[in-house]
This record gives sequence, structure tokens and C-alpha cells, in this order.
Amino acid sequence: MDNSQLEPEVAESSASSTLSIHTPRGNVITSTSYAEKSRRPGQSRFPLLCNSSTDVSQAFRPVLKNASSIQHLSIHVTCTSQLREFLTSEADFNNLESLSLSVQQVDDIDGPITIFRNSPCLNRVIFDLQGCPPSTSLIQLPWSSVQEFEMTGAAMLPSDTFQTLLASCTNLRKASFWIEDPHCDGVPLSSSGASSPSATPTTIPNLTHLSISFYGRRTKTATSLLTGFNLPSLRHFHFFSGFVTLPLLPCVVTHKLESLEVSGVSVPALQFHELAHANPSLRSLTLDLRYFGSNDIVGILGALAQGQPCLFSSMSSLALWTRDVSPHIGDYLRMIRSRGQFSGKGFRFSLYLARRQHGSCCYFSNCTSPSQGNTRLDEVLALADACERTGGVDFYLKDVKPDEGIHRII
Repeated sequence: MDNSQLEPEVAESSASSTLSIHTPRGNVITSTSYAEKSRRPGQSRFPLLCNSSTDVSQAFRPVLKNASSIQHLSIHVTCTSQLREFLTSEADFNNLESLSLSVQQVDDIDGPITIFRNSPCLNRVIFDLQGCPPSTSLIQLPWSSVQEFEMTGAAMLPSDTFQTLLASCTNLRKASFWIEDPHCDGVPLSSSGASSPSATPTTIPNLTHLSISFYGRRTKTATSLLTGFNLPSLRHFHFFSGFVTLPLLPCVVTHKLESLEVSGVSVPALQFHELAHANPSLRSLTLDLRYFGSNDIVGILGALAQGQPCLFSSMSSLALWTRDVSPHIGDYLRMIRSRGQFSGKGFRFSLYLARRQHGSCCYFSNCTSPSQGNTRLDEVLALADACERTGGVDFYLKDVKPDEGIHRII
């Protein structure tokens, strides 16, 4: 199916809006703004393109009239004033399964958004709200039925609000959160709705994928984000700290991790060992060593080079982001030889070398005493040679920009 016919570009207007609607096959919603030529027999997705606040109100009327028939709803508007009639209606979206709401400017909202609170089938939500985080107090949803949650960094959830939301989503399977420090100083994290350390943890039994981007400045806030939660099914965890380098990973109660991606944290060797013993099934590990202290790098590489018992014995992929391997070339070589020896099913080692500055055309130095931050070419060749000689280790090298970060897994 040609998606270019289904998702027209937003018109260039200060109050432009797009609305995409999915209905059960054969149930057609029409509007004066609807592009008739894009409709095809049997098609279950119907876009609307509006160029003014008046058009928006008119476009929403057939939506409200046929609310009970809509399964998937995606709304993109400039400001919430365009949604006033829609948000205050009594429409019944009782068959709604997925909701995507994008607002470039959240303004003049009187009270919480309640139009979707009686949507028992709702299981997937995506929010992109500029300047206003999608909290449970702002948007009333059947949060306990939501299985997939995604938000952008347009607005951060205060840490206490995040914990309240997570505690409400007891059937969550996949989630991506952007979090900052609590707005009120001295607010204890346990007051947010999550269990306090002395109470029974809140269990999210089906959560398998979790991505957290933390843009606060308090170490205690970050390391305590998941305190009071039990995540027994968590298999894929991505964590990034943007403003401060954290000395510890957030405490995660899980024993089934298969992939872990960490950036903005200098993980100490002791916590790394504890993580390895608790999650022996880990298969893929990505660490951003640009945030690590030298001693922690030595500790991590040494732990990965450990023989019997071999840490993360099921690991098949290791990706390390760094600016320079020169200070620890011996540790890298020992790790490669060890992983090749104990990896029976093959092992992939990916090295991401970041430039010191934009515009540089070469990452390597041929001299015996390279300038700080420049990895010697012969050292990279030594790593590749060690992988080849060890057997069973595939070597992957990529150069990255100074500010390029690890991609999210969600």
C-alpha cells in the first residue's frame, strides 16, 4: 500500500493540523476536509488535512459522531485551543486501541483531559506534548490496560510523576520515558505512588522493554527511579543520563535481562559483577565508556576478561563507545582473547570511536606518541588481528561524531 497517499504532509500554516483515523474495514468516516482521492476500497485508514482552527472543529465533528467505530486515532495540532470542542465532548471511544497525540503548544487546558478515560480497549499511547508532560493527572486514561507507552523529550516527567504513572500501568509491556528531577525540593520518591523501600514492591509483571532518558541533575533521583518496582520480565533495558555522569546504574529488580544499553553512567566494577551474576542470560551489552573513569574502564574490561566463571557466558554481542583505546589497549586485547575462548557460539565485538571535535578527517595517529584522544592505527589493527587469531570473534569498527549517542532500543 502506498503510504504517501495515506499520510499527507501538514500544510504550511500557523494553525495547521493533521488527523489520521483508523476504523474497522469498510466503515468510512467522511469530512469536508477529507481528500477523497486518497480513499481506496477496503482501506481502513483515513487522513484529514486541515488548515485553520475552524477547519479543525469541522473535521472533528464526524470523528465525534463515529467515535465508537474508531480503533486507531492520531492527532497532530499546533495548540490545544484547536482541540477545545473535541476535548470537552462526551464522545464514547469504547473501541479505541491506540492513541497518538501531538501538540506543539499546550495551553489553556481547563482541568484534566477525560475524553479517553472510558476506552477499555486502549493499549498503545504515544504523546508528544510541548511543555507539558503526559501525567496521569493531565490525561485520564485506563492506564491499567495500557501495554505500550511512548513519549518524546518535548516535556519531561518529574521523577515522582514518572513513578506514579509507572505504578498505574500494571499491564505495561514496552515503555519509553523522559524524566527530570522532581519540581518540588524535598519530595520523597516513595510519596509518588510507588512502593517505599520498606513496603511491598509494585510489580509490573509483563514489562519486557524499558527505555529511560534522564535529564535531571540529582544522582539520588536517578539511582532511585526504579526503587520500589519489581520487573520480573524485563529483558531489554536502555538508560541514558544527559546532564550528569552517574556513579551507579538505577537499581533494577530483574533476572532476565537479554540486552542492556548504558550511557551517561560510569558503572563501577562491583555493580557490574552484581549485574552479571543476577542476569546470566544477557546476550547483548552496550556501554558508553566516554563517561567512565579510567579505573572503571579497567575494572569493566577486566571483568569481561575473567575466565572461570565467565561473566555473561551467554553474551554474543559487546559494543563499546570510546574516544581512545590507547590507555587501555592491553585490557582490550585480554578481553578479546578471553571472550573468544569462552564464547562457543561466536562473539561480535563492536568498537565505536568518537572524534574529539567536529570536522576532523582522521581518528588515528601513526606516531608512537599520539596526541591525547587519538587512537593509534596500529592499535586498532592489533584489536582486529586479536579477533581474527582468537577465532569466533567478529570485529566491527565505526567512527562516530563527538556528540553522537547510542540509539534507543524501544
